[in-house]
Amino acid sequence: MIHKPLPSPPKTARNRNFEVPFIVKKNTLQQLTAAAQDRILIIDGSMGVFLQSYNLPEIDFRGERFVEHHRELKGNYDVLCLTRPDIIEDIHLKYLDAGADIIETNTFNATSISQADFDMPAGVCYDINKAAAEIARRAIEHWRAKSPNPPIPKFTNPQIHQSPIHHSPPMRNTIIRRVIVLGAIASLSLLAVQTYWVMRTWNLQEQEFNRRVNQAMLDAANELAQMNVFVLPPQKLVQQVSTNYWVVNVNNVFEASDLEHVLGKAFETQGLKEDYEYGIFDCSSDQMVRGKLVKYSIKKDDSLPLA
Repeated sequence: MIHKPLPSPPKTARNRNFEVPFIVKKNTLQQLTAAAQDRILIIDGSMGVFLQSYNLPEIDFRGERFVEHHRELKGNYDVLCLTRPDIIEDIHLKYLDAGADIIETNTFNATSISQADFDMPAGVCYDINKAAAEIARRAIEHWRAKSPNPPIPKFTNPQIHQSPIHHSPPMRNTIIRRVIVLGAIASLSLLAVQTYWVMRTWNLQEQEFNRRVNQAMLDAANELAQMNVFVLPPQKLVQQVSTNYWVVNVNNVFEASDLEHVLGKAFETQGLKEDYEYGIFDCSSDQMVRGKLVKYSIKKDDSLPLA
């Protein structure tokens, strides 16, 4: 048996991209509106889950039309509209018997992008959508024929989800370019947002560190003044000259050992577990008279009792 593909619609100005016109008969629309006003309409359920329960083999997905297709087709449930229309119609009838007022066509993945996962030939999306609409319409007519008279109106989604991408290479390239551009914009936007929040977090951490160091310097100066009984200058006691460099102007005489003691105590109080270096500047001689690097790790180890 030789399969004859469905003829393509004429490439008029309206459907030159293989668009399918969407037409709803006036009386159908009136019936749907009247039914919705009269009662709550029930739509059918999942088609994919129902189809999985059949546990169909590969041959059912291939049928006669795709028997020599180079890719596995199992899992491409939309193509069953072409290879096993009897199963699709049977599912529609079961939903109608269960009380569904509206049934949907089996075309969830009948698009060029989804069918490209199976390397399906060009034009198959149109064939699937057309066959799906015919199956749904036929199922409704069969249900009406066996239902009591007058039958309850039943409806199907009449729109055929045909993508024109397969039949228009320029349009396909345009879509691909748009996807690439939008993906690049989304990636750059995400990178920009992440960079902003990283920098903001780093700045907040740096501000918090500077605040704690400034407070530690202030506490150390106050305790140093109490130990040596002198009054601190009222203004500009602690100044941050640059990153990680502070100046404390006590403007008085004190012991170097006292300074190291109060600094260590103030840093621990503020939770500053960092190595630091301090220096004592003599304003009368305009010279640095003492300096020392204090390592937190060594200081911590020295505080441990000997075995």
